[in-house]
Amino acid sequence: MTCALCGRAVAAFETYGIPPRAGRCPHCGSKWRHRALALLARETLLARLPAGAEILEVGPTSGILLELAALWGAGGGRYTAVDVRELRLGVRLPAPHRFMVMDARALAFPDASFDLVLCGNMLSFVDEDRAALAEFKRVLKPGGLALLSVHREKGPTLSAGEWSRRHPRMA
Repeated sequence: MTCALCGRAVAAFETYGIPPRAGRCPHCGSKWRHRALALLARETLLARLPAGAEILEVGPTSGILLELAALWGAGGGRYTAVDVRELRLGVRLPAPHRFMVMDARALAFPDASFDLVLCGNMLSFVDEDRAALAEFKRVLKPGGLALLSVHREKGPTLSAGEWSRRHPRMA
């Protein structure tokens, strides 16, 4: 087996979490969702982004920042990671990539700054998540892509039309 993020051979993925489950790379620490994102990026997203694309990730996983910067920088783009707190001291992203301490509800970037906005499993921890979503929309370039994942409990879902009617400001 090979880790889709760091590219190293893996005899078996480690167990992590509560409840315990297999899936963490013993080399880079990536979980299944990180490797799925890497595959999606390589097979689909990178081809859709312009040369020199600006990529924003809100709430990145600190242990894999260097791997993510390498992945998103492959097309000559710049990867910007932001979080409300400093992550893993001592990790420095190589230029032109950057890590910044910032609140998702008040991003300090000009309008239409990014070609791709990523946010994985972090919105459920943000008070006023609508403010964060509005910021993602504001900093996304016209025609840009947003890839958001949110942990949620099983239950009924809304159609896109019903969601838009209930949340007209976010549509």
